[in-house]
Amino acid sequence: NYLLMFGLCCAYGMIMFDETNARHRALGVKMNVCTAMILGSALGSFCNIRVAIGGPDLTPVVFIAGQIAEIAKEIASQLQLEYPIARRLAGASAVSSEALAWC
Repeated sequence: NYLLMFGLCCAYGMIMFDETNARHRALGVKMNVCTAMILGSALGSFCNIRVAIGGPDLTPVVFIAGQIAEIAKEIASQLQLEYPIARRLAGASAVSSEALAWC
């Protein structure tokens, strides 16, 4: 059970930051591990049901990931920096016309 929870924390921490902000993924993993530890300890200590499981959840991670992306774009625009577009989100538009010419 602990290995499963740790794996979910690692996966959710990596989901939290996209490719542009990939250098902060370790912070996302630590945030998820600490949150799961705090909530799991609180549930284990104060809940009358001793099998209550408090661990990571995907819903707030997706919400926070959207906020992180928007905040990063806004900071880049305020500092007049070019915010790179992630290739996986851009789809076929990120592929140059020269690369498609041979098709």
